[in-house]
Amino acid sequence: MAPGRILAAALGGALLLLLFSLWIALREPWLGAGFADAADGAPGLIVQDADAAARAAGLRPGDRIVEIRAGATSLRVPPDFMVETPSYFIRYDDYNAFLRAQASVHAMLAGGSLELLRDDGASIRLAAGQRSLAALPAAFWLQVAYALVAFSVGATLLAFRPADLAARWFALASLGFFLGTLMRAIYGSRELALDAALFRAILATAHAGALFATAALLSFVWYFPRRISRAPVPAIALGVGAAAWIVDTLQWVPTSNLGYRGPILLAIPPLAVCAALQWRAARHDPVQRVMARWLVLVLLAGPASVAVGMAIVAAGGELRIPRGTQGLSTALLMYLGMVALIFRHRAFDLERWWFEAWVWFLSGVLVICVDLLLIHALALQSGTALAISLALCGWLYFPLRQRLLAALGYHRRRDLRELFPDLVRILLAPRDSAPGAEQRWDALLTRVFEPRARALLAEPAADVRIENNGLRLVVPQMGLGGAIALDYADGGARLFSRQDALLARGLLELLRQGASMQEAYERGAEHERARIARDLHDDIGARLLTLVHESGSERAAGLARAALGDMRDIVAGLRARPLALADALADWRAELTHRVLAAGCRIDWRQPDPAPRLLLSPRQQVNLTRILREAASNALRHARPSRLSVEASVSGGRLRIRLQHDGSFAPPADWRSGTGMSTLRRRAGELDGTVAWRVTGAELSLEAEVPLQEGSAA
Repeated sequence: MAPGRILAAALGGALLLLLFSLWIALREPWLGAGFADAADGAPGLIVQDADAAARAAGLRPGDRIVEIRAGATSLRVPPDFMVETPSYFIRYDDYNAFLRAQASVHAMLAGGSLELLRDDGASIRLAAGQRSLAALPAAFWLQVAYALVAFSVGATLLAFRPADLAARWFALASLGFFLGTLMRAIYGSRELALDAALFRAILATAHAGALFATAALLSFVWYFPRRISRAPVPAIALGVGAAAWIVDTLQWVPTSNLGYRGPILLAIPPLAVCAALQWRAARHDPVQRVMARWLVLVLLAGPASVAVGMAIVAAGGELRIPRGTQGLSTALLMYLGMVALIFRHRAFDLERWWFEAWVWFLSGVLVICVDLLLIHALALQSGTALAISLALCGWLYFPLRQRLLAALGYHRRRDLRELFPDLVRILLAPRDSAPGAEQRWDALLTRVFEPRARALLAEPAADVRIENNGLRLVVPQMGLGGAIALDYADGGARLFSRQDALLARGLLELLRQGASMQEAYERGAEHERARIARDLHDDIGARLLTLVHESGSERAAGLARAALGDMRDIVAGLRARPLALADALADWRAELTHRVLAAGCRIDWRQPDPAPRLLLSPRQQVNLTRILREAASNALRHARPSRLSVEASVSGGRLRIRLQHDGSFAPPADWRSGTGMSTLRRRAGELDGTVAWRVTGAELSLEAEVPLQEGSAA
C-alpha cells in the first residue's frame, strides 16, 4: 500500500477516536464549575472555578463541598473523589468503592439538578446542563495533543517503512499510547462524575493501551537497530501483557500492583537488557552505535521516568504533578526523541521529505485549530473565522516557518547549475593535461560533498550507491574502471542521503554524455587529421621527394630533404597514437645514433632498464622528438664534439632528458637568445616543462624536464 494511503487511513482512524472521545466528554451533565480534592487529603471537594450561573446560585471559588444530595439520595464526599486516574488506588476494594461513589453522583446528575452542601452548612442547588467544547479544561487538550504527537510519529514511520518489523512495533507502541492517553484525557477531565460502566470500560481500555504499548516497545527495542536473536521475545511480551490485562480487568488478584502496575514495572529490566545488548552489538558499527546510544537515552528519559512514578505509587507514595501531565515525559522524550533519531541519523532510512510531509500536515492542522478557536472563543461565523485563520497563518506562521527552516540550512542544497562551470572544465581539458579528467572529477566530488576521507577503489561500480547506512558514497569513475569512495559527508557532520546519490548520479550522467559527445568530436577530428596527413604525404611529400632527386643544387636538395623530414614528422604527429615510453626511447636512440655516427662523433646512451610502463601522448611525442633533434643538431653543427651522451630518467612523475657534449662552446651567460633557444623553450612549455643549459667542467649539457600525466601507465 502506498505511504499516502497508510497515512490517510491512520489519520482517519485517529480522527474517529478523537471525535468519539469528544462525544463522551461532552455528553456528560455539566454544572458549570470545577472541583478538586482537598489538599490535606480530608474528605470533601474544593471549588476551583464557577461560571455565571453557578455563581448566581451561590457557588464561589474556594468553597468546600462536603456532601452531595438529590432528593432522598445523598453522598458524603470521600477523600480522593476527584483523583485524576483511579489507577492510583492500589487495592481493588478502594478502586471499586471509588467507582460506586462515582455511580451514585452520576445517578444524581441524571436527575437534572443536585444540591451541594458546604462545610458551613449552606446548601447550593445547581441545574445540570450540556457541556460545551470551550468548557473542556486545558488538561484535556494537552493530553490529546501529546497523544497525537506520539501517534503521528508511529503512523508516519509505518507508512514509509511498512515492511520493517522495528517500524511496525514502534507504530503499535504509539497506537497503544494514543489509546491510553485519549482515555485518560476523558476521565481525567471529568467535571464531577462519570457513569460507572463507562468509567470501567474507559479504564480497561486505558490499561490495555498501556500494557500493549509496553509490550510493543519491548519488541521494538528487540528489533532496533538490529534483531538481537530469533527468540520469541515479542510473542512472550504480548502474551504477558494480555494475561496481565485479563487479571487486572477481572480483578483476580487483590491489588493493582500485581495486576497492572507490576507487569509494566517488570518490563523495565528486559528493556534495559535489550538496550544494553543493542549497544554491545553496535560497538563496531558507527551508525548503529549512534542509534543504540539514542535508544538508551530515550528509554532512560521516557519509560524509565514513568516506571519511577509507578514505583512511587506502588509503594503507597503520592505524585505531586500538574493535572493532565500523565505520560507527557514519555511522549516528549521517547517519541520526539525518535523524531530526532530519524531526522539527524537517518534511522529507518527516512529522508527529509518525511519531515516536510509532517510540516505541511501540521500547517493544515494549525489552520483548522485556529479556525475552531475563533469560532468557539469569539463566537464568529464560520466563514469569517476561516478567513481570519487563513490570514493569520498565511501572514505570520508560514513566513516565520520558512525563515526558520532557511536559517537552519534546511533548504541548502547543491544545484546542478552551480556546478556547470566545473563540468565544462573537466570536459574541455586536454586528455594529456595534468591533472587529468579523472583527477578533476575526484576533486569536484570532494568539493561538493566535503568528505572526511576518500579512497580510490580498483573494482568498478555499476552505479552510484550508498553503503554502511549512509557512511559511504561510492561513485563510479568517468570511465569504466575503478570508483571513488567518499566517507562521512560534510566532514562527518551528517550521513549521505538519497539526495546526495541523485546529485552524484546526475553529475556523472552529464559528464558521461559530455564525454561521449567529445569522443564523437575527436573521432571526427581524427578522421580529418588522417585526411590531411594523407594529402600531405601523397601530394607534398611526392613533390619534395622529386625535388630531392632532380635538383641540380646540393643546397636545394638538402633543404628539400629537411623539409621532407619535417613534413614526415608532422604526418607522424597527425597519425600518432599514445606510444609506450620504451618505444619512444628506442626511436630517439636509433635516430640520434645514426646522426651522431654520421658526423664522426661517439654517442653514449643511458636509460632505465626496464623502462617505466608509461604512455606518451602524440603531443608529447612530437615536442620531445623536436627538442632532442634540435639540441643534437646545434651541438653537432656548432660545437663539433668528439663525444655526445644522452641520459633519460623518470622520477616523481617527470621525464628528464640530459644531452651533454665535450665540444667547444661559449658560456651560456654570453649567449644571445635566438630562434633555436626560443623554439626549445616553447616546445617544453607546451608540455608544462622546462629546458636549461648547464656547464659541468669542460662539458655543456642541456636538460629538458616534462611532467607525465598520472594514470598513463601502459
